[in-house]
Amino acid sequence: MADGTPLISIHPEAQTRFDEQIKELAECLEVRPAQKMPHCYTPDAVVTVIDPEDIQKIRLSKTDASGRRTAIIFKHQGQEIVLDGEAHDNFVRFCETVQRGKTIKPYISLVTVEDTATEWIHQTYFEKETLGFTQFALPMWEKSIQPMDIVLPLGGLSVQTEFDLGRVTVGPLREAFFKSVQLPETGDDAGIIKGMEQIRTKLQGRGAAKIATRAEPKRAYEIAIEETERAMSMLAFFLHKCWCQVPRERRFGLER
Repeated sequence: MADGTPLISIHPEAQTRFDEQIKELAECLEVRPAQKMPHCYTPDAVVTVIDPEDIQKIRLSKTDASGRRTAIIFKHQGQEIVLDGEAHDNFVRFCETVQRGKTIKPYISLVTVEDTATEWIHQTYFEKETLGFTQFALPMWEKSIQPMDIVLPLGGLSVQTEFDLGRVTVGPLREAFFKSVQLPETGDDAGIIKGMEQIRTKLQGRGAAKIATRAEPKRAYEIAIEETERAMSMLAFFLHKCWCQVPRERRFGLER
């Protein structure tokens, strides 16, 4: 906050409990021989393009058919350091409990909590981190919180003027909006400009929802989706009521 007071905090007793729980989870890591990927080509000669010190930073994960992560894997010296099965289920529950905190949930997403916990376990395993998890995570999360205006295009909706629905402002996407967008520097300016022009052609004049948030980027996007869905449900309810009051023969501008 402007006065220096942290936006997020965890009660000291809860901090101690969380630090102990994640230490127990880190002790569940298992070292296994690295598995070769099926149908994977192994060249006779290898050119190293990554600093050997960075190899151990490689982190992988396994997911199920629904895309839910089921394991955390670190690569190190030809071996895999794995957290899976019941231990990984406990890891997910731990992250969910942390993220449900009264001052955490408004600003930090579950994905960010999981990523931070994974990073802490990784650094602790390789003895690069000596801080407890909460001391490691809280300053990082606090620094990531920032004001953000999220704009979401709305399919099938066109509006002429802006109006507010709860926290959401619904209005048309005008040319000025696209001109104000800062393009990333990728070295392919022509490609970026062409892609942006295609987006502008498709969306300019269509309806969009705009919401001001204060959170880390992933959580800000989640909040924007949640609030926009709530606002659109409200709008659909009132449009349906108005729609039902119009005689059927006039709903499409057809009069008998």
